[in-house]
Amino acid sequence: MTPRVPKLHTFQKDALSRIDAVIASGTRRVLLVAPTGSGKTVMAVELMRDSVSQGQRVLFFDHRRERTQQASRKLYDLGIDHGIIQSGFPARPGERVQVASIQTLHARTIRSRSMEPPRADLVVIDEAHHAKAETYQRLLAAYPSAIILGLTATPCRGDGRGLGNVFQALSGKTDALILDHSGATFEHGFAEDPIEWTLFEDRRAENKVHKARGTPHAPSLTTCPECSAVRFEGQPCPVCSWRPMPKSRSVEIAQGELGWIARNRKAQANTYGAEEKLRFHKQLLWIAKEKGRKPGRPRINTRKSSARGPIRRRGHCPSQNRRMQRFGRGRKVATSHSPKR
Repeated sequence: MTPRVPKLHTFQKDALSRIDAVIASGTRRVLLVAPTGSGKTVMAVELMRDSVSQGQRVLFFDHRRERTQQASRKLYDLGIDHGIIQSGFPARPGERVQVASIQTLHARTIRSRSMEPPRADLVVIDEAHHAKAETYQRLLAAYPSAIILGLTATPCRGDGRGLGNVFQALSGKTDALILDHSGATFEHGFAEDPIEWTLFEDRRAENKVHKARGTPHAPSLTTCPECSAVRFEGQPCPVCSWRPMPKSRSVEIAQGELGWIARNRKAQANTYGAEEKLRFHKQLLWIAKEKGRKPGRPRINTRKSSARGPIRRRGHCPSQNRRMQRFGRGRKVATSHSPKR
């Protein structure tokens, strides 16, 4: 069978080059950080292939059965013979590469001591954010001189604390395309937010920028109603340029009256004579008749209006005059029934 050597992407080649440089500097425990789907297993298998070509022995282990089988398939594609330490597979201790399930490896080498830990110059830990667990620690203690390479998308423990008691250096990708289907951006912030990752086990990774968004003066995150992209509340969408419309506010209406402004810029009080009061009352009578209101209602509104003072004499309804109609309607009075009690 002809080996199928995978074609690495540029970012994968760059990541491997950085790892080689870190190891060449004397660092023995390196954590490779890369997003899900970026091909961490492919990069690890490439390093394993280089180690085997130099006559070294390699141990790869993971806590999930499907992950060990995936690594085995990648090695098979490269034509690298290897053994699998997992229930249901025959032991092949003579192979230079061993792919193991962490549970089976721990049970056979630590708990029951039914086998010796396989020799290894390079130990690769998949899902390395679990490396702080006691099971991992006991296995790693058997390889004090080996190069330890961890693979993870989240370089911290579940509580956010660092992995400095396991690894000495971080190496990984600088950019990625993220598809957020669970709203993680609202919980943890944007991917480009500067996060202070740390290997110190007594410190937690912290996103100070996102933390500040919880303050009253910082913009919060929301989704665009047009394209569902995440945006800052009150700001245009960076993807489709949708702009939020300001909410309409209720306008308070206050009753008032026009008055004459003298040269001294003071409003002069309006004074009404008997004829003006009678004329205003007749206007209300006409509007009441037009809208089917009771005749007594105009008298009540006259008392409340700027005409000031009751009309004691009974007025008559004038003929329909357009000027009178505009005047009465402009005042917006005596056009509604009085509220029932």
